[in-house]
Amino acid sequence: MTHAMGSLVAQRYRLVQVIGTGGMGRVWLGRDEVIGREVAIKELLLPAGLDAQQRALLCQRAMREAQLAGHLNHPGIVTVHDVVEYNGTPMIVMEYVRGGSLSDAIKAQGALPVDQVAYVANAMLSALRAAHEAGIVHRDLKPANVLLSGDRVVITDFGIARLTGDVPLTTDGSIVGTPAYMAPEQGTGAPITPATDMWSLGATLYAAVEGRPPYQGQDFMTTLSMLLTQEPAPPQRAGQLSSLLGGLLRKNPAERATIDQAFALLAGAPVVLAVPTMKSSGPSRRTLLLAGVGALAVAGGGTAWWLTSRKNDGEGAQLPSTNDNKPAADKEGGSEESTTSQVAQPGRPEEITEHIQLSDHKDTVTSIAWSPDGKILVSGDDSLDGAIVRIWDTETGKVLGTVQNPDGPGGASACAVAISPDGKILAAGGNRTGDSTTYLWNLADRTQIGTLEDARAIMKTLRFHPDGKTIVGLTHGGGLKVWDVASRKVKIGLTEADGGSELAFNKDGSLLAYGGTKYQEIKLVDPASGKTVKIIKDSSSPGAAFSPDGKTLAVPDDDGSNSMQLWDVATGQSKAVFDRTEGDDIITKALYHPDGRTIATWGHGNAVQLWDVASKSVRATVIGAGARIEDVAFDPKGERIACAGADKSIRIWKLPAR
Repeated sequence: MTHAMGSLVAQRYRLVQVIGTGGMGRVWLGRDEVIGREVAIKELLLPAGLDAQQRALLCQRAMREAQLAGHLNHPGIVTVHDVVEYNGTPMIVMEYVRGGSLSDAIKAQGALPVDQVAYVANAMLSALRAAHEAGIVHRDLKPANVLLSGDRVVITDFGIARLTGDVPLTTDGSIVGTPAYMAPEQGTGAPITPATDMWSLGATLYAAVEGRPPYQGQDFMTTLSMLLTQEPAPPQRAGQLSSLLGGLLRKNPAERATIDQAFALLAGAPVVLAVPTMKSSGPSRRTLLLAGVGALAVAGGGTAWWLTSRKNDGEGAQLPSTNDNKPAADKEGGSEESTTSQVAQPGRPEEITEHIQLSDHKDTVTSIAWSPDGKILVSGDDSLDGAIVRIWDTETGKVLGTVQNPDGPGGASACAVAISPDGKILAAGGNRTGDSTTYLWNLADRTQIGTLEDARAIMKTLRFHPDGKTIVGLTHGGGLKVWDVASRKVKIGLTEADGGSELAFNKDGSLLAYGGTKYQEIKLVDPASGKTVKIIKDSSSPGAAFSPDGKTLAVPDDDGSNSMQLWDVATGQSKAVFDRTEGDDIITKALYHPDGRTIATWGHGNAVQLWDVASKSVRATVIGAGARIEDVAFDPKGERIACAGADKSIRIWKLPAR
């Protein structure tokens, strides 16, 4: 279709030039003529000689790629803006990332410096965590699919990805992946799991630090045979990354380092991994990886090439377990109460553990909202099996009822929820093909009010203005609109945001804060006029939260350099830096307590930190969630805190009085 150069696709996207080909796709540099930005457009290349069924299958795969990537909102994953059809061929419109790939860097420079590869590893782990928690396995990670653009490391091409547990979109018996980087189980037809990506991550990092992949045969079958029958050659340049590579390149998926363990290894923490399933010549029943020392104590072969004579007397600590194996209430929609409590040690943060668990969701819970009186909590999830919002009694933990947005041809979800300040209206938005994605409901009787005009993209975040007269919505691609609640019509479109951004109003609603499209940018915008009032240009996270008085903005530092910063709204200057404490998870989101004296933060882990604003230190940790936390909300009085996330539940803790 190179003759199509200059063509206008879907009356919007101009094809400028071909910038890449490979596998089943050709990538164009394009231009969005509506808003004047460069985009990358992936065109599906269909091989000659296919019958109608095969062509339909490949087209279905392309549509699935767009659907999968459209669920992901992370700075380390290429954003999908749109999917269109041109002359019977699906074309996926994506963020255009300037710069080359990791493969290009390896070809140009050979083995890369260890510190640079460690930076790439950290960014890729963060992106993979987001994908895996959404149930998505990439299946073809390799240096060519890792883009480098300034400080950004971005994973692209989910072309053969699939939802974990979905029916595969490959033909029967086919091997999907690149043999130099594929996991052993991909070559044997064994189940594909998130551990598959962990091997490919290890192989990619190995290639970056050594200048060549761990297996390098003359052809496909030779490389595949080496993968299945041989151990990788010992790395010569890996240095402090040796133990990380050793944890990732383990042939048994069950013994491979998880993302949490890989983060710990990368940070230099000792980690205990499972014993390789092979004959052991010693009494040890555990494998100890000592990051940064390059030592791997192995009872037998397997990854024995990582053994070293270097002495280390430190003991490895097993990674924290969630211990979240207790069954939820027998009845669906019920709650489970934890009665475990921890006495704070002097000088250490208090551990808040007593909570109730609300269990009825079938997928990651992405959004929660309290009613103004604190008696009701609403929740939405990522499931495409029905855009259902659950309405909970916060005292009993029981489901009071549900509302369900209309279904679409490929299903629908309700992953963003909000309740109006007067407690009368529930807003629910999410993913749905066809008509609108977002609806308003009467909360009292659960009757539908109607749809928001021109809300057709995947809705990720909804926030009511403090006066309740308008509502703002953010889509996965960064589109922002303000609707009039009474008429449900668009009042104004705002400048585009980061699709993974939080939305925060100040106290009187005169300012709206959100992450901009430029790196390290937080915008403060007048939601009535759309005018940008101020820009904060030193933020590493698209999340921000106003203090109750509206004078301060809390912005997490998700690059790990600090925990967060406080910014003076009037001057746009930093007024306080909260140091990162030892062992903390990377923080991506923050929320002020109603009294303004405490800030809740959370990110890549399954705990919430409560910071004392005056001392800039963690005063308490909220513990009990079984997986990564997606959303956190204080009740209106600040007496309770609720969180929701990848363990498919909501948990509510009662906060001790201060």
